[in-house]
Amino acid sequence: MDLGLRNATAVVVGGSRGMGLAASRCLAEVGARVALVGRTQAALDSAVADLTDRGSPDAVGFAVDIGDVAAVDNLVAEISGRWNGELNVLVNTVGPGAPGSFENLTDEQWREAVEDGVLGMVRCVRSALPLLRKAE
Repeated sequence: MDLGLRNATAVVVGGSRGMGLAASRCLAEVGARVALVGRTQAALDSAVADLTDRGSPDAVGFAVDIGDVAAVDNLVAEISGRWNGELNVLVNTVGPGAPGSFENLTDEQWREAVEDGVLGMVRCVRSALPLLRKAE
């Protein structure tokens, strides 16, 4: 299926494994340029090699803590420079998660899960929005 994304630029947050990697593979297979954001450089490097093999003309991985506003802004600035200010797609596959059972998690653990997941996603969208609005 042609999604019309050949040479489009895409950032996938949480893209080195799970749903993020699956989405990244779909983008690579239609010829999109894909930047993966994750925590572990080794996992990102492995995923980038996979995306390149699947047809992405420019796959790159960034180990970034999305809990850090400055780190997210720096990431988007680097992507902007790499792709001439173009960003067509932003996929966020990172969400709130906390280890343990619902009834055993403390309020502080829930706050941390929301901070890491929901606000991390908000930071990524907020920083990328000017590039997304500018793209075709």
